[in-house]
Amino acid sequence: MNNTPWVRGWYDVIQDPLTRLFAIQKGAQVAATQTFINATLYNVCNDPGAVLWVMDSLDLARATSKLRLQPMINASPVVCAEIADPQGELENCLFQFRRAFMRMIGANSPGKASSFTHRYLVLEEPEKYKDIVGKEGNVIENFLQRVKRIWNSVVLMDCTPSTEAGFISKYVRMGDDMRYFVPCPHCDFRQQLKWKNIVFDSELSPIEAARKARYICPGCQKEISDEQKRAIVDDGVWHPTRKPSVAGYRSASISGLYPKDDSASVRAFVEKFLSVKENASDLQVWVNSDLGEVWKAPVKKSIATDLVWSRQHDLEYKRETIPTEDPCVVFATVDVQASFLPFSVWAADYENLWLIDYGDVPTLDDLPALKAKVYRDKKGQDYRVRIVALDTGYDTINCYRACMKYPGWLRAIKGEKGKLTRQTKPIMPSSLSSMPGGKQFQGGAKLTLYHVHPNYFKDQLSSALSETDEVKIFFHNGIDKDYVYEMCGEVLKESKPDRFGETTLSWFRIHRNNYFDLAQYAFAVRYIIHNELLKLKKKATRVSVISKGAGIDDVEPSDGEHGESGDSQQQAEPQSNTQLRCPHCKVRFLEATEDGRYLKCKCGYVKNLKQFSSERWAEDEDDQQ
Repeated sequence: MNNTPWVRGWYDVIQDPLTRLFAIQKGAQVAATQTFINATLYNVCNDPGAVLWVMDSLDLARATSKLRLQPMINASPVVCAEIADPQGELENCLFQFRRAFMRMIGANSPGKASSFTHRYLVLEEPEKYKDIVGKEGNVIENFLQRVKRIWNSVVLMDCTPSTEAGFISKYVRMGDDMRYFVPCPHCDFRQQLKWKNIVFDSELSPIEAARKARYICPGCQKEISDEQKRAIVDDGVWHPTRKPSVAGYRSASISGLYPKDDSASVRAFVEKFLSVKENASDLQVWVNSDLGEVWKAPVKKSIATDLVWSRQHDLEYKRETIPTEDPCVVFATVDVQASFLPFSVWAADYENLWLIDYGDVPTLDDLPALKAKVYRDKKGQDYRVRIVALDTGYDTINCYRACMKYPGWLRAIKGEKGKLTRQTKPIMPSSLSSMPGGKQFQGGAKLTLYHVHPNYFKDQLSSALSETDEVKIFFHNGIDKDYVYEMCGEVLKESKPDRFGETTLSWFRIHRNNYFDLAQYAFAVRYIIHNELLKLKKKATRVSVISKGAGIDDVEPSDGEHGESGDSQQQAEPQSNTQLRCPHCKVRFLEATEDGRYLKCKCGYVKNLKQFSSERWAEDEDDQQ
């Protein structure tokens, strides 16, 4: 216990005769499983009773039995003396002792425990049981029923949390929710180790930011080094933070910042956070598993009319114009109705999405004319629609025929109900070889259909309008009330609680919503062409450091569809406050030296300006001419 001093408090709770349930909400690798193994073997020798140990799968139960439990039993003469049958059913995870037995099972095989009652029940990572439903319903509640009628039964459970509605969080709130407080080495202020007390510069690269990160005591504002943090953990004490709502229920919460190994250092936490913070699903895993804290999803809001109107006034620009000088991609999203096809035309770079046109066309045959329309940016450069994303949910056969007719620029998309897509993969392409009725495409042709997640891009649209998303959305001057009305055609509603008591927010149509759908499909297209938008961002930063003409043909569109490049051949001049990102640290921006001969970064990177101006950016050849 020298490396995990906090487990002493857990042993005290488990051995307390008044304890009926003990739930631990934890970060990864805090010795919770080992604590339960030790306590179980102690009870086998000193306070025996039948033990049921549940893991999320039978394979994991067998591996734990073979690699962790059996070696511990063999290493302890006292425990070995309690074994009734040394051979036993070790492969089946059944241990027969003189006065008790212990069975390890997977939550996906609950029938193996249905004929027995148990005094001790251990639930390992019960959050992972959620997708397992037995014949009798909720698997977790069925396991709890196995100990309900034993007057001195004890239930132990440990798990990394998920959301506030998660299983482990529910039982932690029902207990006393003990927290582990450690003293500051400078002022002796008792505190929990928390992520919010770590300070770092998020503008630096992950490695550099992690190297300079510090943990600050909230009491005296002095730095606590990793060495000091490891030392003060030995002097920590557990304190309850609430009164139990059920007699005999105890609980504890502990962060992944407490272990003494390098994986729990301030540097390791900051570096990992900066590497995952851009991806919501990876960030949630980090919050749940590394911090051991409940994930609180960003607040989602329905779209109000004032939000749409305000985004029009935030940036004033005329219809059919592109309000930027930087390279961008122009695309259209088209819905299909019984008598007309509403469309929206968008211009996009890496950080912005601009509505530049909207309306409707009579038939699918009018889409080529929509693609051929010219739009002009602030420099007078002409752009045409590169991609048309067509919603094929209605009149599917004719939509497929149109996409087969114009394979270079007409893309088939379709909203789906979440069976194929998920939050971590909101776009799922599939290759089609036949029409909905089964008729094969001529000549063995294939059609790619992009399935779109039912909520992911609607949430992005809502966040962009609320200015809580990294992408900003704007609308041109002159949008009318009908457009705004349809943009607010869906609202968020909370679902009914499922069998685990969890609720979700989903979008529901309340009236005509054509332009709402077209806007969320615009975010889906952005997702599909993400790599191209990233290249455009590099081009924009290239233009900011090189004056007009010097290498400008390396960054301007030259395929005729995006306009012609400039022909000025002026010498590149140094600029102050350049927005070219450093290629070494990839975080800070390069600045010109006073003599104008070099570009430099605070990380130490230096580049000769003339050499830099003559180098070409390597770009992949665009496959959509």
